[in-house]
Amino acid sequence: MPLRHSPGSDPRDPPRVAPGTSRADSGGDVLVAISEQIVQLYLEAFGRGPTRVRTFVQPQFAVCVLRDILTTAERTLLAGGGRTEVEAARAAINESIDRRFISIVEMQTGRSVLSHLARVRTPADIAVHFFLFEDQAT
Repeated sequence: MPLRHSPGSDPRDPPRVAPGTSRADSGGDVLVAISEQIVQLYLEAFGRGPTRVRTFVQPQFAVCVLRDILTTAERTLLAGGGRTEVEAARAAINESIDRRFISIVEMQTGRSVLSHLARVRTPADIAVHFFLFEDQAT
């Protein structure tokens, strides 16, 4: 069962990718699969996912840009001058689930990730995840 609809979803909507399943293997779009699975990881880790996400894959790297990522609590903390605290907490959580981000990209692209860098910019309410691929053998 590589593709599935979430409970209560409209069957006319595009199917979601089951965790641990490669959309590339099932003929779907790798970019959409990476985006969907990273949004799901954000929901699990932060309790809220971004409202917009876009993934780009190039021969040497992949980049995932997520917008509108902050929770209500983080927005409240930011309003009180807590930018450093919010960014530090986000960085710590991203570090703790680093391997899961890498697994998503490796599974969907079939490439080994050499390095994953994540950066949160609270004033812009965005996060960027950069994945550098291992060099391919020629």
